[in-house]
Amino acid sequence: MLRGSKRSLAILLLAAAGWGIAAGAQTLAPASSHSLTEAEARTLLESAYAENRRAHLAKDLDAVLRQRTADFQAILPDGRIVTAEQQAEASRNLLANVDWVDLSLVVGGIRIDGEELAADVTQHTIRRQMRDGALRRIENWVIQTEIWIRTPEGLRLRRVENLRDQCVLIDNRIREGINPDACRRHGVTNGN
Repeated sequence: MLRGSKRSLAILLLAAAGWGIAAGAQTLAPASSHSLTEAEARTLLESAYAENRRAHLAKDLDAVLRQRTADFQAILPDGRIVTAEQQAEASRNLLANVDWVDLSLVVGGIRIDGEELAADVTQHTIRRQMRDGALRRIENWVIQTEIWIRTPEGLRLRRVENLRDQCVLIDNRIREGINPDACRRHGVTNGN
């Protein structure tokens, strides 16, 4: 079960994870009139992630929040559900208290089910943030499944789930409570 700072970190990861959503740059016909190929879905998702990356780096909270559905939810590893309102607050806090160094994401497998696109993504973020009274370098990796819905306005993030293989480094040391095997799966061998 996530407690205290672990729960906060999971919500921050989800806030950053929410950085994978299109901001209406593309208009999509409903899936019923055009069924996407995997290549088309991948192109739309990669465009969405690029736009959301831009919104996060610019600390544009309105753009970040516009990209989620009203019924957005994130399911934490312990089964608890983070609502759209809770995620909005986490995003607000994250953007107000972070200096981004880098945000990157790799889209893995994609599944298409009608108007829903499910993508397994590996997220990597590096930020500078005050923690324990000092400015720290915090680096995160996580793999998660993101469920997107096609709307006439573009892709919107509906749900984040199946968070796994989380690795967190604080000032280049593996954070307490993180499984070193998860870090090794991301190619991280330094730390504790």
